[in-house]
Amino acid sequence: MTCLIIHAQVGELERQLSVLDNKCRFIKEVIAGTLKISNRKKVDIVEDLKKRGYAPVVKENKKKAAGDILSIEQEAQQEAEEEAAKTGITAYDYLLNMPLMSLTLERVNNLQAERDTKDNELGALKCKTPADLWTDDLDKFLADYAVYEEVCDPHTHE
Repeated sequence: MTCLIIHAQVGELERQLSVLDNKCRFIKEVIAGTLKISNRKKVDIVEDLKKRGYAPVVKENKKKAAGDILSIEQEAQQEAEEEAAKTGITAYDYLLNMPLMSLTLERVNNLQAERDTKDNELGALKCKTPADLWTDDLDKFLADYAVYEEVCDPHTHE
């Protein structure tokens, strides 16, 4: 069970690293003028991003639960989103929907620092055993529980 948790955490950190790497590269290419995004069709930009090796990020669509009633507009919108996801047109929205003020050198530096932090987290996580994770979780729980006890019943520590 714990190995599955480690695997899931590693996968999530690797996904986050990929997104941060792609954002840094995207901003650098836009700033340098090697990637033109203005005055172009989205389909053409997406094709360009694919050719340049940018990783697509597809959001998980929430499936309609039994008994949920959607309006005709909501159903149409959901179908359009699913179709767009299939063609990959929305897979690069994490890049194309960044605010214009994100396309700065300062933003690149911030993203690189965030990326380095995530990379360190990933390295540390890969070095841990399931027993290490269990001990870390237990230590955090005990510390949080001690705070809880102090807040809820301050007389127990007199």
